Formats: sequence, C-alpha cells, structure tokens
Amino acid sequence: LISAIPVLSVTDPEEILTFLIRAKGVFDLKLVSDSEFMALLVSRTSGRITQILGAHVGTTQCWGLVQTEIISTFLPCRVKERFLASHVLERFQSPGEDLNSYVMSVVAAADILGFSGSEAQLVQRMLQNLHPKVKSYLLFATRPESIKDLFSLATTVAEAVAVENQRKRTAASAQQGCVSRPVASGMVIGQTTAATADSRRRCWGCGAPGHNLRDCPSRPHQRRAPGSSGNDLGARE
Repeated sequence: LISAIPVLSVTDPEEILTFLIRAKGVFDLKLVSDSEFMALLVSRTSGRITQILGAHVGTTQCWGLVQTEIISTFLPCRVKERFLASHVLERFQSPGEDLNSYVMSVVAAADILGFSGSEAQLVQRMLQNLHPKVKSYLLFATRPESIKDLFSLATTVAEAVAVENQRKRTAASAQQGCVSRPVASGMVIGQTTAATADSRRRCWGCGAPGHNLRDCPSRPHQRRAPGSSGNDLGARE
C-alpha cells in the first residue's frame, strides 16, 4: 500500500497535496501505528519533507501533527484557497474515474485543506460534480446525506456498472455471430446470375452452350467469289 503513495522529491505545492491525499488514504486504514506510518513515509520523500518526518519519528505519536506542519510549511493560505476550489468545490469526476476513488480523493482534500462547510454541504457538492453517466444511477436510489452514504452508493454503482458491461459484452457477442457480409454476398449473387445466363445460351449450329450461332467458332465464313463484279443478272463484261 505504501507503494501507492507517490515519491515526493520536490516541494511543488500540487505534488505535496497529492502526496498527502494518497498518504491519508493509506493512514485511514489503520494498519500500523502513527510512528510506524511516519517511518515508512521517510522512504517516499526527500529534502525538507524527509527532515520534518525524521525529526518526529520516535518522538511524535500523532501523524496529524506532522501533517499540519507540512501543510503550514508548504501550503500557505492563498494556495490552500486555490486548491479548495480545484480539488473540492470544482473537482468534477472524470469519465472513467471510479466513484469510490473520487469520493476518497475529494474527502481527503477537504480534510487536508480545511473545508469549512458541513458534511452535508460537502456531500451535496460532490453529487453536483458527479459525471452525468454516474448520475443516471441515482434516479431510483436514496439520495445520500453523509460520506458513509456516498461510499454505499459507490458500491451500488460499481455493481450496476459491472452488470451493464456484462450485458453489453453478451449482446455484442450475439450480434457478431449473426453478422453477414452484404457486399460479398452481392458479388457472389451477381457472378452466379451471369454464369447462369451464359449457361442458358446454346448455339443452334453446333449445339454447344455458352455462345450464339453468329459467334460459333465452327461456323464457316462466307467468302465472295473473286472476279464477279456482279450485275443483277450475274453477267460478266
């Protein structure tokens, strides 16, 4: 799980916020103590962040205090206000983003940046910023009123999406089995019709199929007698 937290090698505010959001997602699982968690984070940082963590490892028993120091050092008020808009208030769900991941990201950012509204207001904001396709699943669902309700909704939506995707795959497989090739069929029909027409033609002279009398190769060519200039009576001068 620690590997899911990006390595923080610079002091860019955007990357520090991303680092803290991912770290909160792992910390909230409560798999290790605060001190052990901070010791693990040391390997994911460098520079000033590493110095802050190193100073608290073994002496501070609360990750929250260390997080507050990092925020006050690298995220001044004007930066936090800007991030509140981009990462909470106007954080729209991406088309392919999992709803559970989206909720976790916004909730973590709101906590780190000090969102001053109520939980119900935060839930309302996230519902407004959901992707339209996800909103379609809310038509017959109970409207969430809390963060817990949102996570329950995320589970329901994930199940509905899985069923829909399976239905689409089944329908696509069935359709592929019935697909015909109209162009190729038309060509075959045209060729067959032409061949049938040729087979019905039969020479009156030799009796062979496939040609008419005038095209018969065995028909003798009539040649005019030489020297007959030919008047109407056949007389010669």
